[in-house]
Amino acid sequence: LVCGEFHVEGPTTLSLLPELPPCIVLRAGDASEWLTMTLRLLSHESLGMEPGAPLIMDRLIEVIFIQCVRAFLRDRKSTRLNSS
Repeated sequence: LVCGEFHVEGPTTLSLLPELPPCIVLRAGDASEWLTMTLRLLSHESLGMEPGAPLIMDRLIEVIFIQCVRAFLRDRKSTRLNSS
């Protein structure tokens, strides 16, 4: 189980936020490969704390957020096509 909260700012997010639900749930099979790899790298960076680690961790968290939004949009599109 992985949980997170993401805060976004700026004018480009105004069109995206109303489209998103309060919570996005990904099933393990839907995200297992990319999520496992990204979480491993995030863990590695957090344990090593080498120079630049906080920056890399921030970007990896952004990648996780973007991938979750992509999965949500794909699922929504698929649901719409199946209900038509």
